[in-house]
Amino acid sequence: MGVLALLLVPSMAPATVSFEGLPEQATDNARALVDLVDLACDAPDWRLRRAFDLAPGQIRDALEVFGYYSVEVQARLRRDDDCWQADFDVSPGEPVRLRDIRVEVIGGSEAAQAWAALEAGTPLRAGDAFLHADYESFKGRFDRLARRLGFFDAAFEQSRVDVYPEQLAADVTLVFRAGRRYRIGAVGFDQDVIDESLATRFLRFEPDEYYDATRIAELYEDLQLTGFFELVEVDTRPRPDPYYDVELDIRLTAARPQTFSAGVGFGTDTGIKLRAGYINRLVNTAGHQWEARGDVSRVIQEAGVSYRLPLEDPRSEWLSFDLGYKREDNESALSQEVKFGVKQLKRRPGGWLETRFVDLGYEKFEVGLDDGETFLPVPGLSWTHTALGEGARPLRGHRVNFRISGTLEALGANTQFLQADVYGKLVLPLWSGARFLVRGELGATIKDELSTCLLY
Repeated sequence: MGVLALLLVPSMAPATVSFEGLPEQATDNARALVDLVDLACDAPDWRLRRAFDLAPGQIRDALEVFGYYSVEVQARLRRDDDCWQADFDVSPGEPVRLRDIRVEVIGGSEAAQAWAALEAGTPLRAGDAFLHADYESFKGRFDRLARRLGFFDAAFEQSRVDVYPEQLAADVTLVFRAGRRYRIGAVGFDQDVIDESLATRFLRFEPDEYYDATRIAELYEDLQLTGFFELVEVDTRPRPDPYYDVELDIRLTAARPQTFSAGVGFGTDTGIKLRAGYINRLVNTAGHQWEARGDVSRVIQEAGVSYRLPLEDPRSEWLSFDLGYKREDNESALSQEVKFGVKQLKRRPGGWLETRFVDLGYEKFEVGLDDGETFLPVPGLSWTHTALGEGARPLRGHRVNFRISGTLEALGANTQFLQADVYGKLVLPLWSGARFLVRGELGATIKDELSTCLLY
């Protein structure tokens, strides 16, 4: 039997390197660029001396990106038997400030408003300290906007910064030639999941429209949210002269359409509750869906089915049919209720979603020695507007819903009424990760007054 012994020797810690006089925002950058910071106490003399000699130049490079071009550095190096220490006293001087700023976009008139907004949002302002990061960031915005809007041949004709340290001034020249804007070319679907006519109704654009990557991203998200597909791939292929278009290849892989769910709960008034559900998100290639659900407890037994089918705009326009049954027996009262409903969802201008619905409800009840039945056909309309940020906990957004419904004895109802309500939710950001959330609901019902009005 052998014995293997491992001797662990800790590596020597880096020595002390201090910087005095550095602007606060430049300290981290200096430590990242100065090689001397990474040397340990046992570094060879030649390596230590070389890194020390290079350090003043590296400090100047670190400060130039923040606009300091007249930097003076005094350096001291001390060494004893155990380790060494380097001290740098830095006098950054006054920063170079932006003086003349010339920004010009040549061509691209098809997106003139977007280019103008980009120029108006420049971080480069005359009189501000010249920051390399702002300059490079601003240049990057031109390239990103060009790619998003389909100016695939765009490039800078000039991108120059002239620095005059003795005048503490910097002049910026940016001349960007947009070139020709590409259009959307042929769109092809590679899939056998849904009907071709349904797939093409997800497109928010027509062939030969100007290309916009935002529209392509929206298409990708819309297809993902259907639940029809496990994998959505959208490939874009720009074709230069003489075509100047972008062909789209969309590959769709079917998802597993059926989902089962089950659960157990407990309530003090209902006892143990069993719950089951089933969803089929793709009944056929026309995109039909159906759902079944049920809840059973000692007091309440409830079941329902829903069937829905996409209309002209399958992203938001649907026709659905709902059938439900509910029985409740709480020892003092017994009721049985059957409901049937039809809903049509349709998108309206301004981001509003309109729902037209008709609910038919029949209820039979017994309370003590009394019994009876009611029949209520209730048509109605609702409008919803939602604008929430991304993620499960958006930090900004709102949701508003208006709803009006009612019925008349002339429709066969046991009673007549008119109801209206409004619901709102507002989300605002606070400090990092926190948000302010407020909800409110207001409603009114007219019953006797409605009957009185109808008499006249």
